[in-house]
Amino acid sequence: MALILLPVYYRAGKWFQEQADGQVTEISKDVAAAAIEAGAPYVDALAAGLGEIGEDIGEAISDLGDITGEAISELGGITLAVIKGSGIALVEGMSDTYDYVAGQVSPYRVEAVAVVWSMLIYGLTISTVLKRIKNA
Repeated sequence: MALILLPVYYRAGKWFQEQADGQVTEISKDVAAAAIEAGAPYVDALAAGLGEIGEDIGEAISDLGDITGEAISELGGITLAVIKGSGIALVEGMSDTYDYVAGQVSPYRVEAVAVVWSMLIYGLTISTVLKRIKNA
């Protein structure tokens, strides 16, 4: 039974054993104990048995990174340009709005200031009265 002498792994509360074809399969605790008693090597990490698979995955990710790196770089540049343009448009829009409102209010500046102060005093008074009613 050469199959029992294949490496045994314990990872995340489960037992695994490498098969003759290189596949790693889950096994029961009893089978793992029997394999170790029979002389099967116990490996501390499952990754030791998956070295080649890990290398293949690493190469694939590296190749994918080369392909997508350029696209992500272009997308980042476009996104940055949109953000900068939006910020400039926002500031210019606020400036134009202020100029328009100031032009419309300037003949009525005294009345506008009086209305703003009155609304502020009314708002503070209402909030104070409501807070006292709530706490009463």
